[in-house]
Amino acid sequence: MNTVLYNSNTEVERVEQNKIKLLTASHLTAPTTTYPAYYMNGATVSAPGNSITVYPDTIGAGEIVVQYVRYPLAPKWTYNTVGGSPVFNQSATDYQDFELPESDHVELTLKILQYAGINIREMAVVQAAAQEEAINNQQET
Repeated sequence: MNTVLYNSNTEVERVEQNKIKLLTASHLTAPTTTYPAYYMNGATVSAPGNSITVYPDTIGAGEIVVQYVRYPLAPKWTYNTVGGSPVFNQSATDYQDFELPESDHVELTLKILQYAGINIREMAVVQAAAQEEAINNQQET
């Protein structure tokens, strides 16, 4: 988890679950809407937990924005066997397409264009893709 924000501008401080009782017990250290706090529910040393509890209790769920990084789900291309041959079945309930971050869309498209240009022997396509990739590499550095 990267950031938890209250009202889109106040960062909420993460505390350990065993410390929240100590914080809320004192009027001096209790979380407020100016200095809110949260802890991860079910968090352990090896697992981060899957939900948060925000203090003070007056903060509603609609006032919290969570920014996090999620690992892509593992793809599962489902199929049915028809006449001894596998046939792709996209409507299966456990079907999961591969996930690609938006930041990689341009690079993947350029690579596909390069390979397609080589296969159909269109040098103009290959050169345009290589030029675009060189421009992108310069902008990244």
